[in-house]
Amino acid sequence: MNNPLQSFDIIARNIDLARKEMPPGQKSVHWDVFPKDYDKAFQNNEIWPVFLRNALSIGFNDDFVTLCEGGNLPPYDANSLWHLRLDHDYRSLLPPKITANHQLQIIHKVFKVVIEICGTDFVLENLTLPIGSPCLADITFDHPIATERNVVQVNLHDLIIIYYTWQINRVIRHYYL
Repeated sequence: MNNPLQSFDIIARNIDLARKEMPPGQKSVHWDVFPKDYDKAFQNNEIWPVFLRNALSIGFNDDFVTLCEGGNLPPYDANSLWHLRLDHDYRSLLPPKITANHQLQIIHKVFKVVIEICGTDFVLENLTLPIGSPCLADITFDHPIATERNVVQVNLHDLIIIYYTWQINRVIRHYYL
């Protein structure tokens, strides 16, 4: 697939097939988060480079709940962030960098806890790539075997995902391997 837009065509076609072919009783209520004309989102290639900071990822990205006013409102409230996706309003909602001290303190605290539980190497190996331009905080920490301080870019959503990934891996190794 040399044409990146071809991927969007395939995704749009698969969503359309799933809507048409799946018996109504098989769909969860979560299908309601996609507007009926969701394929419009695949035609606008300007919104994808920053999809983790616009309405495309609302409902799938915990940063909206923690960093945006209204991020936790019911999806169909006229003032909710969810409504932006329904209206195809993909303006940037989150900054590229987290700078609010209270948010930085929370992320740093969670980072330390996740490192203590999961181990430094596991956390560092599973940090998110900057695909979709996530909203990130710079965290400075001392690595046990490094000679200098490290700076990593993280956000709360990714730290939570890393923690649960580590838990799932731990259970699988214990019970199934």
